[in-house]
Parts: sequence; structure tokens; C-alpha cells
Amino acid sequence: MGNRNIAKTVIPVVFAADEKYVPYLGVALYSLIKNVSLENEYQIFILNTGLSVVQRKRLKQLETENVSINLCDVSELVGGKDIKTGAHFSQATAYRLLIDQLFPEYKKILYLDSDIIVRRDVAELYQTDIGENIFGAVRARLFPFTFVFINLTDTDGCNTPLYINKIKSIKDYFNAGILVINVDLFAEYEIGKKGMEMLCQKQYLTADQDVLNILSAGYVEFIDGRWNVEWEHLTGINGVPVIDDTRKGTLEYIQDPYIVHYTSHIKPWAHPEIELAEYFWMYARETFFYEEILFRNFVFQELWNHYLFPWGSVDPHKKVILYGFGNVGHIFYEQIKKTDYCNIIAICDKRRVIGDTLTVPLIHIEDIAGFDFDYIVIAVEQEKIAKEIRSDLQKTGISSDKIVWQNPIR
Repeated sequence: MGNRNIAKTVIPVVFAADEKYVPYLGVALYSLIKNVSLENEYQIFILNTGLSVVQRKRLKQLETENVSINLCDVSELVGGKDIKTGAHFSQATAYRLLIDQLFPEYKKILYLDSDIIVRRDVAELYQTDIGENIFGAVRARLFPFTFVFINLTDTDGCNTPLYINKIKSIKDYFNAGILVINVDLFAEYEIGKKGMEMLCQKQYLTADQDVLNILSAGYVEFIDGRWNVEWEHLTGINGVPVIDDTRKGTLEYIQDPYIVHYTSHIKPWAHPEIELAEYFWMYARETFFYEEILFRNFVFQELWNHYLFPWGSVDPHKKVILYGFGNVGHIFYEQIKKTDYCNIIAICDKRRVIGDTLTVPLIHIEDIAGFDFDYIVIAVEQEKIAKEIRSDLQKTGISSDKIVWQNPIR
């Protein structure tokens, strides 16, 4: 009876997510909750900019006796900011830059990405000694580092004593999806403020992960790699697994990962056949997000069997005109409708065809000048035809770097 009055250790954990990522966040939360200790109190904070009532209710239903879930709307703090992300990153990834503003009462806090599965009590991660460092983190082993290094060496707009030349080796570059954060030092060195300024000034290859590496260089404690086992060694680069001297340690970690991190644009909910995806599905099946995940990813699986939108050449959330509405164009349009990856604002087609479910204007090439767009994606299969279309577009004054064509055959 007396033990009930003993104060429990508080473990604060921060996630960030937008509306469409809630089901995957829900699975991550469920896996965390299934591995907690009753000896601790876990305070979960989910940074967002206005989740729907239904999804908020579902997340709150995951609460237990010693796990609270708090939904923190950060709209006022990020509203009006032009946060540049790129690749497959959403703006929600930058919300962690607000941690010192939102949680000054904590000395230390955990930040976790939403595309993870937790297989061990995160209290152990929280209790990791990171000394007088800003972050405790795991070295990023699974990324084409050459491009990252070029990006990191550009420090324009970065007025900070934590200068990038303190990263003596690319092996000192960390993955920012799993972080133990010293909140006082994070605030003292203005990591959040400077990081947000940098993201609004230019686009970095891996968004705020690059920025956090730049600002904290030399003040990072590298921790046990099992706390952030990236599965990109299995998905590789262009689908080819990559194991080299930098990445070979992961072969040991995947035998008993504490946290599986589904890095890259390839995710287990779309690729259950890849090794380590089984951890995601094991927990997903026990949540009320399971059916939604299945419906989102597999009901229209035929959309992905033959043609594939050029994801790698088009940044997310950008305005796109789709050129061509034949078989390829129809598939591209449905893929984007399903994923919300970017914003198709018009479809250009000489035939002026009418789509039954078309919700955007159908235009001719001379109409393009009246639209504000970021890319024109040529949706045809044959390269010869794509070159002719590119030439026609350039003759109207459209810059070549705004015109995208890749062989669409999967």
C-alpha cells in the first residue's frame, strides 16, 4: 500500500505529426506503450497544427494509467513561416525546433520520429548520460553521405559558435529521428531559433536534420546504435541494399533493435515484404488504425504495379501541372490523389479529354502561362515523345529546370 505514494520518474517524450501521418504515429505510440515500465510516468506530447477531432480522439484513447498523451497545437508558432523541407519530409519534422519554447520546465526530453517501432522501454534511453552535450544521438549510417557532406559545408546564415568545421568526419553526422535533448543547452545555444531561421532561408537536403547537425557540431554524445536502427540498409539507394564500412555495424544492430526506424521514402506500410517490416505490422494489427492503414495502402494497389510518379524529382507540397492524361497521366493523377504528395493544379492535354473524377482544370499548352506552378511533369511512356513535349514547352518560355520527365515504367 505504501508504494503507491512513491513519486514516479517522469519520462517526457515528444513526437510531431500531420493529419495524414496519424495512423503511423498511432502504431509507433502503441509500440512505445507496450514496452513501458509501471515504475515510471510517461508524458507524451504530439506537436501538430490542427488534427481532426476523430484522429485526436483515437490518439487519446491510447492513454493508460501511467502514459498521458497531450496534443500540442503549434499553429501560432509556425504560422506564416516559409519552412523549406524537400524530398519526402513534411513541415512537421521542423516542429522539434520549438522544444525549448514549449517545454522549458524539463531539463531533458526525448524526441522520437513517427515512422518507428519501439521494442524496449524508452526510459532506458532517457536515462542515458549525454554529459554536457546538446544531444544524445546515433550516427547516421544509412544515407548517401557525399551529398549530405556537401550540404553541411554550406553554412550561409549560420551565426553560431558551434561551427560546422567541428565535424571532423562524416561519421560524426547523426540521424535526428531519435534524440535525447538537453533542453537547457538547446535553449542556451538557440538551436531552435537559429534552426528555424535557416530552414526559412534555404532548402537543406535532409531538412532540419542537416540544420541540427550544423548547429550542434562538437556537442553530441553518440549513443548505442540499437536505439536507432535505420532500415535504409535494406531498402538501399534506388532499391539496392548498401552495406559498406560505414554501415556494417547495422548488421549487428538488426539482430536486436531497440527502436526500428523506417528511414527514407520507403515505408513498411507500403512494402511489407522488406525485412524488419514485420515489427510494424505486429503492432499495427493490435491498433484501431490497422484497417485505415490497409485501406490507404493496398485497396488500390494496382495503381503502383506498372507506372510510378517521379517522386525523386518533384519536391512534396509543390504545385504541379500534369502534361498528358493518357494511361500514364491517369495513373500519376490517382497516385497523387491517394498520397497527397504534391498539389496538381491543372492537367494539360491536347485532346481536351474529360475525366470522370477530375477536380482540376483541363488546359492546353498556351494556357500554362496563366498558372503559378513549380513543375510540369510529363506523363508519357516514350522518351522520344517526352523530348518533343519538352521542346514545345521550352518554346513557350518555360524554364527547363521546371520540366520533369522520367521513364515511368516501374
